[in-house]
Amino acid sequence: MASSTQRIASLDILHPSFREKLQAVLTELQTKAIPFEVFESYRTPERQAFLFAQGRTRPGAVVTKADAWFSYHQYGLAVDMVLKLNGNWSWDTSGANAAHWKTLHAVAATHGLEPLSWELPHLQLMGHSGSSLQAGNYPAFGDDTWAENLAAAIAGWSGTGAPPPPAVPERPAVSPDTSPVPVPVPDPNILPVSDGLLDRPAVPAEVRTMSSNSIFEAIQLMIDKWEGGYVDNPADPGGATNMGITRATLAQWRGTTVTKDDVKNLTRAEQRQIMKANYYNVISGDDLPPGAAAVTYNAAILHGTTRAAKFLQTVIARTQPTIKVDGAIGPLTVGAAKLVNGTTLVKDFIALELAFLQGLAHWPTFGKGWTNRLNDILAFAIRLEADATAPLSAIPDVMVPPTPDPTPTTGALGVDNMLGETIGNFLIGKKTTIGGIGTLFAYLAPTLGPLLGLDTTQMAVIQDTVLPLALTMLGWGGLGKIDRWIGTLET
Repeated sequence: MASSTQRIASLDILHPSFREKLQAVLTELQTKAIPFEVFESYRTPERQAFLFAQGRTRPGAVVTKADAWFSYHQYGLAVDMVLKLNGNWSWDTSGANAAHWKTLHAVAATHGLEPLSWELPHLQLMGHSGSSLQAGNYPAFGDDTWAENLAAAIAGWSGTGAPPPPAVPERPAVSPDTSPVPVPVPDPNILPVSDGLLDRPAVPAEVRTMSSNSIFEAIQLMIDKWEGGYVDNPADPGGATNMGITRATLAQWRGTTVTKDDVKNLTRAEQRQIMKANYYNVISGDDLPPGAAAVTYNAAILHGTTRAAKFLQTVIARTQPTIKVDGAIGPLTVGAAKLVNGTTLVKDFIALELAFLQGLAHWPTFGKGWTNRLNDILAFAIRLEADATAPLSAIPDVMVPPTPDPTPTTGALGVDNMLGETIGNFLIGKKTTIGGIGTLFAYLAPTLGPLLGLDTTQMAVIQDTVLPLALTMLGWGGLGKIDRWIGTLET
């Protein structure tokens, strides 16, 4: 792609920040029944140089003011929007169409995109400039697919003019060299297992026996353990996310704008549909051996389908050099995967993925959590390979999230947590007993005092302090019981 002069309309390699805003624009235009579509998205530097030459060193009218590397298109931060009328592209700005172009620019502005006064179809991300981008001042939160594409374009550039420096986004791109990476075959036992941070914390899990007859559903149960529930972290460029589905992904899936509440109320059934269509089917999960499908699907969710496919192809290419590492899993890759020992393949895959993660800037923060997840997926994939011929229901120890209990654990009033969650949880079920013992001890203090060597003053202190506290504990325990009883009536 990096050396092509062909027009590209795909949104896949656009910068995530720009792509999310663009998708919001497209959705709003659709609701307004204004027929704009993306005519061109990412543009290679070779194509930019080719277009820049038109009207200068090549015949034709001038169509762009920017030479290679000075256009937002090379950085995945711009698109050209054109009217699609009766199945044909139209740049017509006269008559009724004039209002459409004004609406396009007005909608774009509300979502942080700006047009060019001399090029109406062009929309770009606000707050940057061609010269700034050429100097390497890229927007934050570029994902692997975007960074890798930019790195490949820079590495493959042979035209006049210096390319920008390589992208160093939050998750840096790997080398564009697609040759197999020699990584030793690891023993899964050497991967350190420890409790640590994870960017998407795992939800509590319990051990259950797999009952699904679907390979996808079986693997998805394991993935669900690590994807967690609803989060809306301001530091996360994905914004509101539920079960691994971002607001932008849900809007694209439904073909309309969605709110944070829509994300929060996402059902497990719809999440399954999105995950299967956007990730599992893209990596040909049903066609791959089950262990390979598990590790590749997990990687696709973490890093994108292209990188996950390259991990798999790199591992296969060690023994089958004819396999091309191109990031697309087709019949050749699937067939080759079936010729590799299943356990060896998944071990090599996890080792390669771990090596990649260790090179990321966030490894010191998230490394332990990433390692925990890879260990979990590796063990599961090995079990899948070992029992590939047996019914899935026979594979034991699959970790799946338990069904949340909607009943409040602290009652309608939450009195158990009056002293904070930690102390409150410790006292649950103990307050009445503690209060009873304390009350009995306070009343028996005059009798037990001489036996315990207590003088009159000490016994008075016990009666004056322990007794009120004990009675308070008794009352608190009774109130908690009433509170929980009310809670059961409300549910």
